[in-house]
Amino acid sequence: MIDTLELRGRFDDMTVGFRSLSHTFSDLASLSPRPVFGSPIQQSTKPNYSWWHVPVTLDILGPWQKLKLSDCTVHLVTPGINAPPIDMSWRTQDASVIVNTMTLCHRETALVPMVARREAADGLTLITNQSYLRDKKVTWNLNPHAYCWKLELRCGKKRWESPHYYVLRVPPPGSSNGHFNLEVRQQEIW
Repeated sequence: MIDTLELRGRFDDMTVGFRSLSHTFSDLASLSPRPVFGSPIQQSTKPNYSWWHVPVTLDILGPWQKLKLSDCTVHLVTPGINAPPIDMSWRTQDASVIVNTMTLCHRETALVPMVARREAADGLTLITNQSYLRDKKVTWNLNPHAYCWKLELRCGKKRWESPHYYVLRVPPPGSSNGHFNLEVRQQEIW
């Protein structure tokens, strides 16, 4: 005979399965494509300077979905902290244009400039947010530490958050940029 705890466990498993299935059908029924947040890439052209970018593309799940998202903005969010997100900018794949809003198209990649570090005695490390890229004003100078963020894409009333975390490791001043890493993690580092 099946006892109460075993029945409850089976019911919980079925509930989780139905929720997962519901999210899948919701994604399929949507007319909007789904953004895909990629692994960080190094995009610096200067010696002794590292500049990490995150590629963002669109995933089309069905032929009924739109092939683009218009007027998209991107933001850096710190999980678990109730603070306003940091407004970031977009950079085209050929690095010719930096803008605050962008139309993302299927089969094209847009880049989000995230963080940069100068390999010098001061080891200046900063978030390359909108004010830095527009005015060269450093508003987010990062101390040696590990940082954990998510990216959030906004398009009209819709919002998508990266399913994974971006973990930045900032070495102490005087260290090489070989220890300055931005990586993808499935869980927070704390």
